[in-house]
Amino acid sequence: MSSKRAAKLWKCKIPLKIEVFFLLLLQDRLPAGEVLGKRHWGGGWGGQHCITCRLLETVDHIFFQCVFARFV
Repeated sequence: MSSKRAAKLWKCKIPLKIEVFFLLLLQDRLPAGEVLGKRHWGGGWGGQHCITCRLLETVDHIFFQCVFARFV
């Protein structure tokens, strides 16, 4: 992530927890199944796969590609 993006994000007038969420999102550090698999975490409902559609759970899948995300 570029320092210009981070500087713009921190200057925004939004709650701190939303800023932190966006920083984790931009750094690909949200605990999606793909990231948890890289950390050798095997538990949870679907493991590395989406419990709705059984595809690999990535951040992009959670917010844009999943059938449930498209519905919402």
